[in-house]
Amino acid sequence: MITVLYVETSSGYGGSARSLYQLLTALDRTRFRPVVVAYHEGSAIQNIRRLGVTVYTFRWPILQSRGYGRLLVHWLTRELPRAVTLARLMLKERVTLVHLNTDLSSTVAGLWAA
Repeated sequence: MITVLYVETSSGYGGSARSLYQLLTALDRTRFRPVVVAYHEGSAIQNIRRLGVTVYTFRWPILQSRGYGRLLVHWLTRELPRAVTLARLMLKERVTLVHLNTDLSSTVAGLWAA
């Protein structure tokens, strides 16, 4: 069985989280075992839990400012520790595949961990 880690960094209420919920309702559970990492606990994430999917919620804020200096500091102080946390989780859950469910700029930790 293939374990897929889905990384959802949005609020958990909006379009990407709802889209993830729809995807997981149609996923063939005989072939794939989904695990979700959510940065926020919204209604769509709660619905995903009700599907019986393992969900880890980390209350990690997303960087709002895009200046290069600030971005570099954010990556070193926030994203790098997050990547280590996610990499450990991936080993624990024996993740085979990582699905970044939102834009790359908000899923840097997931990209590095994968």
